[in-house]
Amino acid sequence: MEQGKCNGDTINQNGYRRYLTRTLCTSNKDVEIDVTYYSKFTSGNTILMCSDGFWSQFKNDSQIFKFSSDSLKEYMESLSNNDLEDNTTVLLLTKL
Repeated sequence: MEQGKCNGDTINQNGYRRYLTRTLCTSNKDVEIDVTYYSKFTSGNTILMCSDGFWSQFKNDSQIFKFSSDSLKEYMESLSNNDLEDNTTVLLLTKL
């Protein structure tokens, strides 16, 4: 970004983002990866697990957090192979 080769606003859509992330995280000892542990995953709680092919389609995380099981199913069914630029995997897990 500092060299003008990549726009910071579109970094999530960059085709080389996985290589950039891997390189930065393995070569820079100062990088700290955010890890969140949820000690209480109770009945009715939902976790969305997805690949970068899914989350990179959104401009911000708040758009992703609005999905319910019904809306996620409708969204995925509305996509065509032409809409997907990367492998897309998404799981919505709800504890019963």
